[in-house]
Amino acid sequence: MDIRNTDRLDSSPDRVSELFCTEAFQLAAHSAREDVASARFEVIDDDERRRTIAVRCQQYRRKKTGGLDRKHTDDTAIIYRWDRQERRAVWHFEGPDADKIRIGGVTTFEAEGDGTLVVESVHIEVRLPLIGKLIERVVAKGIDRTFHANKNLIRDLLAG
Repeated sequence: MDIRNTDRLDSSPDRVSELFCTEAFQLAAHSAREDVASARFEVIDDDERRRTIAVRCQQYRRKKTGGLDRKHTDDTAIIYRWDRQERRAVWHFEGPDADKIRIGGVTTFEAEGDGTLVVESVHIEVRLPLIGKLIERVVAKGIDRTFHANKNLIRDLLAG
């Protein structure tokens, strides 16, 4: 399943893309998700052209019905590889059942007039018989909610 979200921000692409890969934004964005018990930020590599970061989370497990199991957590991570010159991030999810559940995407920051068009493309693939498509829809709804919450968060950080 593929989903795509876009948003326009009244700030330069360089400023927006740099803000997206800061600890302040990433921790606030991930900690706000209902399925995350805790999150920590890690810089893996950083130079003039690229920055690789990980947001490592304790994430609540999902019940078979889609609800959250707040008694059990799993170690998960989202690894972002930011290309500063291209103003683009490629990311992927790491967690249990990685051989069956694959989530990843690309976020780009494109100049649009005096602002920035943020484009997020996400691919979700769940290879589980009978319930795979249902899980993909649940994950897609969560990603949509996260994208819309992040729009408000990035606007607040740009204003502050």
